[in-house]
Amino acid sequence: MKRLLAPLLACSFLATTAVSANDLPAEATLYKDPRCDCCTAYAHYLETQGVRITIVDDVALDSIKKQAGVPKNLASCHTLEMGKYWIEGHVPKKALATLFSKQPDINGIGLVGMPKGSPGMPGAQEAPFKIYEFKNNKDHSFMTF
Repeated sequence: MKRLLAPLLACSFLATTAVSANDLPAEATLYKDPRCDCCTAYAHYLETQGVRITIVDDVALDSIKKQAGVPKNLASCHTLEMGKYWIEGHVPKKALATLFSKQPDINGIGLVGMPKGSPGMPGAQEAPFKIYEFKNNKDHSFMTF
């Protein structure tokens, strides 16, 4: 009986780990310009993914980006604090799930610009999304899809 029980428990543990590793944090804070509607649309997108969003639109974004270590070339109209990471721009759930699954030693990830078809932006995706990771104001490729 013990021989059968151990593999079943191991499989149960692995299945639970795989599911929870792709979960996003339950809450996040979005720092944005008060006049930006696409930022609000991004917040709604995250809420449809099960994340409760607090919007802060009365803060100096430059100081938030500096605190987060966002390189100037990745700067967007909003910055999201999610778990222990910072998210810059209209980053899709696929990249967020990869980030929280891998848990790399970085400050966060970002998507340059406001590409069509990205969450919060109208239109269909016209080119692959190039997601960058950043740490201490330096960036490197994270994933492309």
